[in-house]
Amino acid sequence: MTVTDKIDKFATNKFLAVPIFILIVMSIFYITFGPIGTYLKIGFENFIKNDFSNAVLNFLTSLGAADWTKSLVVEGVIEGVGSVVSFLPQIVILFTLLSLLEDSGYMARAAFITDKLLRRIGLSGRAFVPLLMGFGCSVPAVLGTRILEKEKDKRLTIFMIPFMSCSAKMPVYLMFVAALFPNHQLLVILSIYIIGIIAAIFTALLFKNTILKGEIAPFIMELPDYRVPTFKNLVVHVWEKVKDFIVKAGTVLIAASIVVWFLQSFDLNLNMVEDSSDSILASIGVFIAPVFTLCGFGNWQAAVALLSGLIAKESVVSTMAVLYGYSDLPYIISNSFSYLSAYAFLIFVLMYTPCVAALSAIKRELKSNRLTAIFIVYQLSIAWFASAFIYQVGTLIKNIIGG
Repeated sequence: MTVTDKIDKFATNKFLAVPIFILIVMSIFYITFGPIGTYLKIGFENFIKNDFSNAVLNFLTSLGAADWTKSLVVEGVIEGVGSVVSFLPQIVILFTLLSLLEDSGYMARAAFITDKLLRRIGLSGRAFVPLLMGFGCSVPAVLGTRILEKEKDKRLTIFMIPFMSCSAKMPVYLMFVAALFPNHQLLVILSIYIIGIIAAIFTALLFKNTILKGEIAPFIMELPDYRVPTFKNLVVHVWEKVKDFIVKAGTVLIAASIVVWFLQSFDLNLNMVEDSSDSILASIGVFIAPVFTLCGFGNWQAAVALLSGLIAKESVVSTMAVLYGYSDLPYIISNSFSYLSAYAFLIFVLMYTPCVAALSAIKRELKSNRLTAIFIVYQLSIAWFASAFIYQVGTLIKNIIGG
């Protein structure tokens, strides 16, 4: 027997395969969101918040820059983009661990292991690959559905992908758990990922025999030999995935942060305001906010943050950093949200429509304006109902127990 055969006696065993797979996934989560990832994140965050921000402020002061210029650069760009970039260490860890599994040959086994489960919801094991890619970014995951032979499999997988928490949502999760659930970060984040997977399964069961019905494609896959990942391949794979995050931070998020800073710094008469509640952004947020009252976060800041998330999910964090102030962000969030409303907010972020780039890819791959419209309405609806349900039921239970 080869080394691959010996490993597969356990890795693809009828009884051991699933527990081993779950153990590997749990280990990835622990390393990424546990003490190691948190320590690196805090160190990087302190550097941006204190050393880098103060150095830029002192430099601008020495040049005699105007107050509005210093506010734009420090409070708008650095605080907005820095609030997202501070999560880069954890994103690198996650991508590194996933790349190790991919290069070692285990990912093919994971597709084989999940084939039986996926067939119960109307898919073949081959769909596991784009679904897993969805935890990195929805855009390549949607494009990755081209490996599926049946159009039904492709469309059903596309409907499921946005429920896989992409890396862009991770900064939002981490920001809220650090502020409100510091002692239960891993548990809260893991529960969100699990709820996303459950929502994806529910979506498949809902649509597989209705608008997306069809035959399940046969699953044939050659399992490659196990191999030791090379450092060069690992660096290339991780860089390719992290590069998109960095480029987005350097382009989309800077632009979004500047726009948010402008809208929250000026009123409708283009006069600079001292209180952001008198700003243009507040006027927009006040109009949208009532929609989220039953969800527990019916304030204008949360509303505009979610609105900015349609451009890029990381913008939710950068928008809140600009509105609340980066240095006081955890404190203000812990005072603006309760445990229940914060969790409901995270569930909404998990489930509502992905960014514009992902929607563009979805429309292109679905090749149907009707299905795209159904997809958008469905995601917004399930996000609102799930968020409202969690908040209202949680509040009811809390009142009963309290009473």
